[in-house]
Amino acid sequence: MADYLGWLRQQAPPFEWNLKGEPQGITTSLLFEQSVSLAGPFESLESLVQILFEHRQWFHLTNEEGRQVELTDLGPGDEIWVSARQAPWAS
Repeated sequence: MADYLGWLRQQAPPFEWNLKGEPQGITTSLLFEQSVSLAGPFESLESLVQILFEHRQWFHLTNEEGRQVELTDLGPGDEIWVSARQAPWAS
């Protein structure tokens, strides 16, 4: 798991607090494309999304409106925007 988390934290751009309300970062689709092209750790988009939600304390996971999303909120074809937190979020 540490390899997944380290790779994701290197690929996801940092979250900027002054951009609230706008999508920011990189989409899960683009992250998966990078994983494929850079011989990254993910073999499927679903596995990437699952790891992101398992380690969400390290990431802002938002929709196209900049609102935080839960795995249960997502429908088929919904895109997730990913940006890295400076420090882990304590729930």
